[in-house]
Amino acid sequence: MGNMKKIWASAHTPLPEQGEGFSLLSTLEGGKELQQRLNNTSAEVSELEALASDLCSLAIKEGGEVYQPGGSPAFQAVLSRKAKDMGVTLYYAHSVRESKEETLPDGSVKKVAVFRHQGWIKIQP
Repeated sequence: MGNMKKIWASAHTPLPEQGEGFSLLSTLEGGKELQQRLNNTSAEVSELEALASDLCSLAIKEGGEVYQPGGSPAFQAVLSRKAKDMGVTLYYAHSVRESKEETLPDGSVKKVAVFRHQGWIKIQP
């Protein structure tokens, strides 16, 4: 397809290395409430199904693809199935963890992990 809108559906804003040109879900019509539901996903399967359907419907209406959708692991499973059924493409960030240890003045060791964006994993319908 042509130039699809990149709908960012994470609670966190995109990092510069993840690219630009994203439309934040919360800025789209009906998107603020959807983002709140993604940030606090329900434990009810029927609500996860409804949320996945609502997110995919918004993506279709906006002519977009969904990047880094938030929500619980259970929601991700439901969303994957729903996106396939509704023909919506999902993108998930792929990162590597880089860890380093720092010895502090008192002799204790502080371990710091940084996640470095490597690219996008495209899940097509």
